[in-house]
Amino acid sequence: VCIPGSTGSGPEHTALAYYHFAGNVDDSAGVNHGTISGATFVADRFGRADEALEFDGNDYVTITSPFPSADTEFTLALWLKTAVTNTGNWHAFIGYQNGGVCPGRSPSMWVARFEGLHWDSCQSGTRYSGVLEQYFPVAEVNTYQHVVWVKLGTEYKFYKNGELYAPGGTQSAAASVELSDNYWVGHVDNYFTGTIDEVGIFDF
Repeated sequence: VCIPGSTGSGPEHTALAYYHFAGNVDDSAGVNHGTISGATFVADRFGRADEALEFDGNDYVTITSPFPSADTEFTLALWLKTAVTNTGNWHAFIGYQNGGVCPGRSPSMWVARFEGLHWDSCQSGTRYSGVLEQYFPVAEVNTYQHVVWVKLGTEYKFYKNGELYAPGGTQSAAASVELSDNYWVGHVDNYFTGTIDEVGIFDF
């Protein structure tokens, strides 16, 4: 997978976990295999049968968090085809919430109300969150998008299809982020409707 922001020099992106969803939810980078709750295998963006997961609004995959207890740099990358946007509701596609929002929420993303991307994280009781407007416009419903969230030092960077998103693609971040023992695909405090493929979690 191509990770935007890499210059080809310096530290390599090391996969902490990688999920092809090729007929299973196994971690191809290690042994951090997942468990499916309701999601079904469908054709991926290349038309290959059973190479992506479809979520119908109450499905999810649970993995043991590949992050350390607190993380300073990471990259989340996935292919996503949302079936809904601009509904006035939130549709979480990756993250985790253990009890409250802050503390309690690991780095998480949603298809936001009114066509945006909502992102959220917490550190020491302070939320770092926002909405990138028009990230998921109605015109792109049922079209695959490559979504990437990079944390480098005290900055977050958000990419769409290989390009730094504008406006708002660079945001302030805490030195480290709060994390939990588990992580979800297709769910946080609500659920995703659409298809997700090739989820990668990297050390930066």
